[in-house]
Amino acid sequence: MRHSSSQFAKPQKSIVFDKDISEDKEVKDHEQIPFNPSKGSKHSHKNPANIPLEKSEYDGHSNHDDSLNENTASEVESVEEITAENAKIARQANPSREELALFDEMIACVQQRNYLDCYDLATTATETFIDRSRLGTAYFVQFISAYNIDKSDASLDLFFVVQELQNLGQIHIDPLYEAQAYRSALHLTVILNNKLNYYALRDLAITHTESYAEYAEQVDDIIKSADAKSWTSQ
Repeated sequence: MRHSSSQFAKPQKSIVFDKDISEDKEVKDHEQIPFNPSKGSKHSHKNPANIPLEKSEYDGHSNHDDSLNENTASEVESVEEITAENAKIARQANPSREELALFDEMIACVQQRNYLDCYDLATTATETFIDRSRLGTAYFVQFISAYNIDKSDASLDLFFVVQELQNLGQIHIDPLYEAQAYRSALHLTVILNNKLNYYALRDLAITHTESYAEYAEQVDDIIKSADAKSWTSQ
């Protein structure tokens, strides 16, 4: 099976990802670059959500009315939350030059198909970006770069992280990118002989790629190869 060039589109620009898949009935792995997340790789995923701090109880004693103290503390906390939210909105509306420069550098790296560097840049971006769309793009680039580097279990784990963040609304991934991600993740399940995840993703991959003829065709080819595969018991 052969993946043709797929389009990774920044608004009004095109970026191409290439991925070759064996034309044999069974999808086979390509040469892999060793990739060990446990040895200092950047597979730790920072939660982009702003998790509010838990309220601390006031245990001290005072001559003032306790309810007054509680109301004052609550008001202060509310003001702090509003201020933090306003700062977040301001950052989303006016991203820093550094963030925009990092985004452009990451996109340029993808265009050059230097996936090792792309992975490092995207990892930094996931820890930096606050805008949900840019953050979603960064996570997508991180996953697709890992997929192109080694097609390992770590790549599939990363896909599920991205999927969960998308489901929680913490990031937004363009439907075109999402279609490519589902196609690639389904391919990984076959390469890794992961029957359980293959069947969990198969129908989702069909649904997410049905609007994109190229990816829909590739998913169909992957399914045909999987149907002819002798799965080992898991």
